[in-house]
Amino acid sequence: MRIKGATSTDRMAHSLMEFNPLNCSGRTVVDGYIAFYHEERLYSVRDIKKGIVSLVYASSPYDAIDKVRQG
Repeated sequence: MRIKGATSTDRMAHSLMEFNPLNCSGRTVVDGYIAFYHEERLYSVRDIKKGIVSLVYASSPYDAIDKVRQG
């Protein structure tokens, strides 16, 4: 869905609200977190227990999970 006048960050946030892991290129699971790769350096990290999804720029899925863990 295109949102007229939205920045790329706005569009990504909107797509995150409609998050579907099947649309992601790959996933990495570590200690109760799943990192889904979207595009260059952009990951969605889901806390399995809480169901919270965070959008993170990171160099790797492991780095993305570490960033979410540290808050």
